[in-house]
Amino acid sequence: MKQFFLLITICISVFTLYSQPQEDTSVVDYIIPVDFRTWDIQQTQDNKSTWNTIYLPKINRTIEISAFISIVDEDTSHSVEKIEKQLQQVNKDYEPIGLSFKICKYNYFHGKVYDTVSTYPPNYDYMDLVQKFYEPYTINMYFVNTIETGKGKYAGGFATLPNPTDTKHENDYVFIADLFAISHELGHFFGLYHPHETSFGREYADGSNCDTAGDLLCDTPAEPDLTFFHNQQCHYTGNDGPIILVDPQGDRYIPSVTNIMSYIQPKCMKTFTNQQFKKMILVHNSFKMYLR
Repeated sequence: MKQFFLLITICISVFTLYSQPQEDTSVVDYIIPVDFRTWDIQQTQDNKSTWNTIYLPKINRTIEISAFISIVDEDTSHSVEKIEKQLQQVNKDYEPIGLSFKICKYNYFHGKVYDTVSTYPPNYDYMDLVQKFYEPYTINMYFVNTIETGKGKYAGGFATLPNPTDTKHENDYVFIADLFAISHELGHFFGLYHPHETSFGREYADGSNCDTAGDLLCDTPAEPDLTFFHNQQCHYTGNDGPIILVDPQGDRYIPSVTNIMSYIQPKCMKTFTNQQFKKMILVHNSFKMYLR
């Protein structure tokens, strides 16, 4: 009898230590147009050899941002000074490809109805805001207090990925609730996914399906959603227990905890990879040349 209970205990321990997430419960902070998915899959295959090289070209241009700031009760969560300070860090993040940003105009909108953006379930107030306040040929960036992406889920920002069929570009926008998210959301704006993306399938830890799953890039290591699996020292904790995360093949993840497109603390968000930069250049040249 003792041996029987010991066997049960061992089995339960093994089950709880090695866990493969069965569903994606991540916060979703971007919209992926269907046409962009199709374009992206094809471009990934077409640019394999180029993206694997070390050479990194430069865009060498400054793009203008039209900033729209929420005002509620004559106050705002986002001052011009704080935005400008964060923009300095954003420009450092994008400097390797010669891309920089500047605010060309500050605009203000009033009303609590616009201060909280809900994308799921959608309240559509944010779409009304985009239609009322839109500056052509610039990145339209809306600074609000709260972005809800589901029950009990909140995001630091929200952005649209490119839509190849949208020639008016009126659905190209970025929402920001936390200033640290600007570089991350601009990454989405220029076509990047999270390294833990699952809509193309889960990427294996050994990288063998890196160009057909995950974020479709091969120099961003496979990772789970890191929100609850990294510590204050920016170290991955998914191998520390009590739950050890594994990929669909049962292998442990060895992620980077420094990627700007990961769900990690602001102080951990340090870099883009070479292939992420190259993809943003491709998306810029393909869809964002309308920006001044």
